Amino acid sequence: MTSAETTRTLVAGRLLDVDRAAKTNDTVRRTVKALHGFYGVPVEELARAVGISRATMFTRLNGKTDFSIGEVAVLADLFECSLDDLHKGTLNLQTPPENGPYSRTRRAASVH
Repeated sequence: MTSAETTRTLVAGRLLDVDRAAKTNDTVRRTVKALHGFYGVPVEELARAVGISRATMFTRLNGKTDFSIGEVAVLADLFECSLDDLHKGTLNLQTPPENGPYSRTRRAASVH
């Protein structure tokens, strides 16, 4: 049995990749961390938006626990991207949106 075969299991008559959820959760975590760093959003603000404690947000960002689908939906709204973008990690972080709540322009204007 190869390692690829050991990651599959039969569920309801279908052969499923049981590692897919772990891979997806890791992609979401890495994408949220990238957005967090790119836009400079404080962890406290992320946690408040999602409705969890700062400590819990750190466990999510460090991969010790997974984001719930509801938390991912809130983060997608917060960063003005799709669930699919967070799920697949397909965001272009080269050019931030101009008018979103975490655009570089708006954050710079709010500092002055």
